[in-house]
Amino acid sequence: MSRKYTYFKIKDEAHYRSIFTEYFPSLYYYALRIIHDEQLAEDFVQEIFLDLWKKKNEVYIEKIANYLYTSIRFKCMNHIRHEKVKREYADKKISENNNFIDDSIIMIEEEMVREINKHIDSMPEQRKKVFQMYVDGFSQEEIANKLNISINTVKTHKQKAKQFLRETLKNSLYIIFLIKFDSFL
Repeated sequence: MSRKYTYFKIKDEAHYRSIFTEYFPSLYYYALRIIHDEQLAEDFVQEIFLDLWKKKNEVYIEKIANYLYTSIRFKCMNHIRHEKVKREYADKKISENNNFIDDSIIMIEEEMVREINKHIDSMPEQRKKVFQMYVDGFSQEEIANKLNISINTVKTHKQKAKQFLRETLKNSLYIIFLIKFDSFL
């Protein structure tokens, strides 16, 4: 035995208005429960009704309530999926930018180290040895013992090396490195 369906069709503007008046509030609250945004919920319900009006002569609906609730649910879920894609894309871009920034920082740091090393290499040999050993973590006593010089000589070489680097790097961004890591030097 075949089922007989009665299809719904919008008859005129008054009929459409009565449907709008009857279903708008409940569709709005239904959309609001899904997307938690009052303005979007209202916009989506209005879009559903606008689409319904545009298709009034083309579509036959078995049950208007099912049609409207399904339409609003689809619109809300589509919005949620779209927002998720946007967030994922934004997160990906942020990650790429962070990687770019990290790479840029690494390049700047490497350039700073190269520039500082160039200036360290131009120091007199004994001062350079003292300073490099100090940077490598040796204490003043250890440097003095290994190079067979006095602790005062170590202090003097360290002081002159730091002063030399400050003077030679004062007009460059590398001075920031020296200021930031003054205790290191």
